[in-house]
Amino acid sequence: MRIVSAGHLVLVALAVLAINPATGQIKPEDLPPAAGALERELGLPPGERVATSPASAPQDAAQLVATIEIPFILEGGHIIVDASIDGHPPRPFMFDTGAHNLIDNTSAQGLNTTVISAARISGVGPKVSHADIVTIGRINIGGAVLEQQTALATTLPNVIADRGSRPRLAGLIGSELLARYTVTIDYARRVLILNSLGFRPPSTAFALPLGYAISRDGLSHPSITIELDGVSGQFVIDTGASGQVFVSERFERTHQPFAASGKTLRFLSPGGIGGRTNIQMGFGKRLRLGPVTLSPPVIAASTDAGGARFSSSEGILGNTILSQFLVTIDYRSGRAYFSPVAGRTLPATLRGSGLILDKPDHEAFEVLDALSGSAAERAGLRRGDHIVEINGRPARDLGIADFQALGSASNASVSVRTADQRRINLSIGQTLP
Repeated sequence: MRIVSAGHLVLVALAVLAINPATGQIKPEDLPPAAGALERELGLPPGERVATSPASAPQDAAQLVATIEIPFILEGGHIIVDASIDGHPPRPFMFDTGAHNLIDNTSAQGLNTTVISAARISGVGPKVSHADIVTIGRINIGGAVLEQQTALATTLPNVIADRGSRPRLAGLIGSELLARYTVTIDYARRVLILNSLGFRPPSTAFALPLGYAISRDGLSHPSITIELDGVSGQFVIDTGASGQVFVSERFERTHQPFAASGKTLRFLSPGGIGGRTNIQMGFGKRLRLGPVTLSPPVIAASTDAGGARFSSSEGILGNTILSQFLVTIDYRSGRAYFSPVAGRTLPATLRGSGLILDKPDHEAFEVLDALSGSAAERAGLRRGDHIVEINGRPARDLGIADFQALGSASNASVSVRTADQRRINLSIGQTLP
């Protein structure tokens, strides 16, 4: 069986992007009747896109007496929560609405899981990886409980899992959480708020019909219709994608979003399970989400043939867009609610050093690319160079998110030391437009 991902992890700072289609799709006929297998609960055949209705909500959805609040930390825009599997000590997981439950093979060791099938998984990029489909008895996330879950067990790329001196990422908590609870994502307070399905947020929020973007293998992810530069389409609500908008190959080919955008960036990205891939990025004109217009959105697309494996959706909304709102997703009502956060705006420019990094192992970052005309290119950094220190801190203590923070637009420069002992100070400058 082949599994194709809908999830993306996009890291943007210093013009650094890492795209991680971090998990895969599982054919419904390959799964046992499990409460966590959303697509079996809804009975969705491959190739359709539908909105939920009260009758289509899972039968085992939690009925809560009181609201559950789960604090999280943000790393590179990604939501990191502590979760315990079958009573084992809590470990860090990413909450990714564009993915399904996934356990890194290292974290799966010692767990009482049962392998029910094997799969090949792929995503944005040419690489195909092996995974096992396993069953899990219970996942505890704060006061929330997910029972009788299915998950992928595979090896996450080091650039995703390595958090430097902090514990490695153990895996992903996927959209199965949405099947059991109404979930509100409060980026400002850094908390997930869980209520029973059917909960309605305050009237300050506007509602959009919630659909399912169906993969070619039949699994679905929460999606809404937006308008991007005058073109309407279905886009996945993807908390696992930092960045703004990632469009499918079909959307890019049909609507040519970069044709009138002026300057665009082209570079090699470390990718995720799908491997390294070439990216084009530029500013769009406007994004309309319900009654709200956001401008100018940053649009990204893979330029590799077949690199962006979407099916029914036109692309992905990343967490830079989502964090402009208090977002509530309710499968029972078939709606996603958005309440704009006062004072939030999209940046009119992107700034960085122009350095594109991967982290293939724990000890060093690898230079994948240096943007044309950037400080990184002027300094002579080239593909294949290894960086062992950033701003005086060893690479073994840093993850990609730390590199983002150290080289953020609020700083004037970032210093690096290479494996061949070159010490280079990189100025932070405008990379787009």
